[in-house]
Amino acid sequence: EARTIYTEAGAGYSARWIATDQITCGSQSRSIVITAEGKRYFSDYPKEEVSVAAKDGEIWATDQERSYKLSREGDIFYNPLLSPNQKLVVYEGLGTGLYVSDLCGEICIHLGKGNHPAWAPDSGRIFFDRSQDDGSNLTASDIFMVDLAQLSTETNLTANFAGIAQRSSVSPDGRYVAFDAEGKIFAADLEQRADEVREIRITRRTE
Repeated sequence: EARTIYTEAGAGYSARWIATDQITCGSQSRSIVITAEGKRYFSDYPKEEVSVAAKDGEIWATDQERSYKLSREGDIFYNPLLSPNQKLVVYEGLGTGLYVSDLCGEICIHLGKGNHPAWAPDSGRIFFDRSQDDGSNLTASDIFMVDLAQLSTETNLTANFAGIAQRSSVSPDGRYVAFDAEGKIFAADLEQRADEVREIRITRRTE
């Protein structure tokens, strides 16, 4: 049975799940999060373009009027990366993993363990690597994808890949994800079987 959950004028586009009990959507002036109990939270869109940076273990955003902190307490944060639509930022915590925040710092989602995040061009998916080590060397690492509309589901793109996969990068059309492993570059076609990857050979031109 369908039901109306919000009726503000100009609201209702780009609705997506951000948790099992939360939906976010846009309005003309702000983003809206609605919980299963009907509670509503609002974040005004920044009025100017925003840059993000790590300062003294915290994540800060700066617009033409001010600088303000986005990260919460409890860890040392670094490597902020603004989404292509400039509405979200993903960043790393030294001990706690990856976080996604809106640019007002009011919505903060913990994605769990991960490093080297990369945005898909549509700003709806994040790619990252999750590694294991023996205390001094990496012993395993895979590339994961998380869809912000389905945060309860992670896709391991390199589950059947034998190498130590790190540092993913998504093609501008969102179809391919490339990553490095032991000094070589590989790519996976996201529209085909995600666990099938191929090596990209780079030939240097000689004059």
